[in-house]
Amino acid sequence: QTVARLLTDIGLTAKAYKGLEKIFEEMDINGDGTLSLGELVEICSKMPGMTEKQLEKIVAKLDRNGNCNVDISEFVAALVMETDELDERLIKKAFAKMDKNGDARVNK
Repeated sequence: QTVARLLTDIGLTAKAYKGLEKIFEEMDINGDGTLSLGELVEICSKMPGMTEKQLEKIVAKLDRNGNCNVDISEFVAALVMETDELDERLIKKAFAKMDKNGDARVNK
């Protein structure tokens, strides 16, 4: 029940959580319930054009407590926060297009 309430609070459906959980499990190469730095490096090394700087940025976003392991809660939180930031940027961009004279108001 606590997990369900948390998911609702952050705007994530149980179905969406299950999808993220499945992705997490696929990335968890050794099946220990966490993504180690080594697993993240291995996964990212298979992505064409991935730089070390990009990998460091990904790890920094995912590893919220800095222990070099990412658990399911850190993984979900990072993805939800990233989505929220993207949504906010899109809303700001859409508003800027409607705010023709730049006064922070939408007029007829």
